[in-house]
Amino acid sequence: SVGICVEDAGKVLYTDYKNVLGREAACDIIGTNVQSLATQNLIMIENGNFYALKNADIVSGLPMTCSRTADDSYKPVPFVQIILHGIVEFSGSELNFVENTEEEFLRCIEYGSIPSFALTNDMLIDSDEYRKIFSVDNWLNSMYSCYSRSNDVLNDLRGSRITNHYEVSQGVYCTEYESTTRIYVNYTDTAVTVSGITVEPMSFFRVN
Repeated sequence: SVGICVEDAGKVLYTDYKNVLGREAACDIIGTNVQSLATQNLIMIENGNFYALKNADIVSGLPMTCSRTADDSYKPVPFVQIILHGIVEFSGSELNFVENTEEEFLRCIEYGSIPSFALTNDMLIDSDEYRKIFSVDNWLNSMYSCYSRSNDVLNDLRGSRITNHYEVSQGVYCTEYESTTRIYVNYTDTAVTVSGITVEPMSFFRVN
């Protein structure tokens, strides 16, 4: 099948005042067109608003964090990731754009998402600041490490549904799959032992 990326059509929805087109009408038009494209093509979208998400095969830039701060009465959960995993492939923020690459990579492992990067050739970069962010050469080793580690732990789970997700202890989370596989992710700076299994600091551990 041919793949088509409709980019931010799955993210941005505008009202067209000149042509008296409201957001609801624009939503219907985009949704209908994406559905038509999806009849014979694989569809990739950005962000994943529902009007486009329902016909997508791949979603890039799926939000991985909640805008609301967690407290004693509110705990964010990866609801969308749980719903999509095993049905739609998805990735979150580009790892070379975030402040803490390793933490964001661990979130990929926790949620079962594909690590992603947005890079370009050094010859097209005219400043050291941009080179640090966008240079292929600068990120090549990190990319190899992220994809290798992710592939080792998640490759055979791509088609599996997530059946449970919970916080084991402060900063340590467990994701369970229908194959009875569990993946523990430790975001803290100390090793944590769970049911006789030690998860190293800023690391993860898979149990089959």
